[in-house]
Amino acid sequence: MRVRHHFVSRMSAAAVCCIAFAAHAETDPSFLLTATSKDLDAYFPSYLANGYFSTMTAPRGTESNLAYMVAFMDYAKDDISRPAAIPGWTEIDYSTGKSTAGEFWLNQVKLGAKAFRDYSQTLNMRDAMLSTAYRFTDDSRKSTDIRVTTFVSQASAHLAATQMAITPDFSGTVQLSFSLTLWAPHQPRFPIRTMTGDEMLSAVAANNMTVLEPVNHATPDRAPVWYHGDTHVLAKDGDTHDLTLWLDGQAEQGLSMAQAAAIGLPADLSPADVKLVKNQYQLGVLVSVPVQRGKTYTFTKYVAVARQNWGGGAKETLALAKAARQTGFDQLLEEHRKAWYQLWQSDVVIDGDPQVQQAVHSDLYYLLSNSTVGTAWP
Repeated sequence: MRVRHHFVSRMSAAAVCCIAFAAHAETDPSFLLTATSKDLDAYFPSYLANGYFSTMTAPRGTESNLAYMVAFMDYAKDDISRPAAIPGWTEIDYSTGKSTAGEFWLNQVKLGAKAFRDYSQTLNMRDAMLSTAYRFTDDSRKSTDIRVTTFVSQASAHLAATQMAITPDFSGTVQLSFSLTLWAPHQPRFPIRTMTGDEMLSAVAANNMTVLEPVNHATPDRAPVWYHGDTHVLAKDGDTHDLTLWLDGQAEQGLSMAQAAAIGLPADLSPADVKLVKNQYQLGVLVSVPVQRGKTYTFTKYVAVARQNWGGGAKETLALAKAARQTGFDQLLEEHRKAWYQLWQSDVVIDGDPQVQQAVHSDLYYLLSNSTVGTAWP
């Protein structure tokens, strides 16, 4: 085993950029975790984060996932303190449109070889980026090649982005939904602070749950008592002309927060219709667009988050999301990659055992994702 540290400060900025570019072009396989169609039944969520906020991952790359923010805690009376889940920000749903067979939304179609061909998802731990690709075919027999790229910016702590590229094998009108998911309060919620261990186990059993056996391979056996805390959305709205969303919220008995999203459409594409979706569990825009067979269309959701003592309210957070949209996905991603390249200047190198090397890089990736210089806990 060797510990490697490069003193990048001695290099010129131009040299660093050249080295970073070369690293992106040919990534060491020990930095890559890849799932294919044979892994779908055993899919286990991964994680994207920058030390300030995060998201879990899911197999399609387009689902809404639990997300958290550092020092954003739920302090409900009689319960233990819990990380409060912020509104899920990763969702981009897609429909090939109405047909005689019905309408089929990507995130509601069952995973399997029939609907998801040539499936691959890779967590690039060197770039801290999740890439997902497959050919989606719904029950109307319309097929679309889909590529999704998601990252939480290491260069701009308040920002994240997820991008979806579609190449339909048909012409017509499709729909895309860009939403923030407003999580329902977790139920049941136990007064664990005031319970004995036996009382807690009795309460779990009375709710037809158990901490002895997990319900599936991706759920820990402690899930009935180790659940996320709640964020209450106090105000929310969106703009169908500007394609933006914003909200203000507060953790249960905790700090306030803000979140916003700005949607980027292809420059040469004019929506046929845009609708605002605003209800108890969802804030989003529903966009209908005309597409041509064989042409690729790229859609991006730029997300900004903040909390009390770290950033501003909804107005300021929305300005960050809109500025990110103005900057563009490619530049944000390149700045993010360069920041991660700097983090990886310190590394642990294992000679002669690729599996152990991959495991070490995985451990380092999650450590670096969950910590950062200057993280404050109020």
